[in-house]
Amino acid sequence: GEGAAVEDGDEAAARVDDLERGMRLEFAEPDGSVRKVKLAWVSPRRTLFIFSTGPRQEAFSLPAEKLVEAFRSGSVTLVAMEGVVGRVLTEALREAVNDPAPLSALA
Repeated sequence: GEGAAVEDGDEAAARVDDLERGMRLEFAEPDGSVRKVKLAWVSPRRTLFIFSTGPRQEAFSLPAEKLVEAFRSGSVTLVAMEGVVGRVLTEALREAVNDPAPLSALA
């Protein structure tokens, strides 16, 4: 029924709503490989999303509803900055901010 789809779709739809240009995603391909892409463009009404797969590779577009389906089925995942690199960077920045040494050196 309609209601069940909405229940399941809430999180997936929210993920799609949160997407911004420059975000990286990974699409699971039918052969088991993973295609890493970058969100290159979002239509003004957020109905169409265009992804670039790399400097010399083709861009491809997906309508919002297909992207929601992909999130729902788990065939696409957002590569969050909270990954290992992101965490390391965040820690480094936090330590830099909290460390008074550079400030006292400037004084």
